[in-house]
Amino acid sequence: TYKKGNKMYLTEELQKKLDSVTKSLKKANKESDTKKIHHYVKLLNELWEAASVEMLKNASKEGYNKPDKD
Repeated sequence: TYKKGNKMYLTEELQKKLDSVTKSLKKANKESDTKKIHHYVKLLNELWEAASVEMLKNASKEGYNKPDKD
């Protein structure tokens, strides 16, 4: 991810992966293919996890500290 102004953006590579998985998920949904739907949702979750880790790393470089969990 990278920051431009006050907005966070995904890297081009990650955005391409997200677009591809989202497109595949929409197709699986149209076809009512639950096995593929579950597969693509799992991939989206994995991509989101990777993106959120990157965003936290970048935010900490700019002085943001992750709040402690209660």
